[in-house]
Amino acid sequence: MANSKLAFIQTVKPLMDYSLIEGIEGLSSYATHPVVHEWAWRMLKEEEKVEYYWLAIVIIAEAVPSSSEKNFWILQRRFLPHAGRRVGYDLLEIHNNCDKQRNSIEDLIVLAAYHKLGILYRNQGKLSEAEEMYQRALQGREKAFFTETKAN
Repeated sequence: MANSKLAFIQTVKPLMDYSLIEGIEGLSSYATHPVVHEWAWRMLKEEEKVEYYWLAIVIIAEAVPSSSEKNFWILQRRFLPHAGRRVGYDLLEIHNNCDKQRNSIEDLIVLAAYHKLGILYRNQGKLSEAEEMYQRALQGREKAFFTETKAN
């Protein structure tokens, strides 16, 4: 374990020296500098952006702790900036416009992500954002239900 910790520190130190990553005060974790994030994002092809965007928002939503967890509101507050940066786009529209074939399971994952982000915003007192997320989830479910009903 000590050897892997030393290897980690030796790897991270040059990145910190050049301000590519930064330690998060009070936590034993690191964050990529926003400029590095932006540069990496701009280097992606458009079709890669769609996939990474979709994946990022689903991961953020899945990581939101439930209100039954100890100090959930502290952890949820840490997710707000990440969620806020990603929810400006309609995930289902992005997913549906993706070149790959549609998959109803992936649609359900996106709808669940909207719902979980709604919970995050509600718990943090951001009720208009919560309502928007809940509306997106509801509209997607209604669309899926009516499409399925018409097919039968």
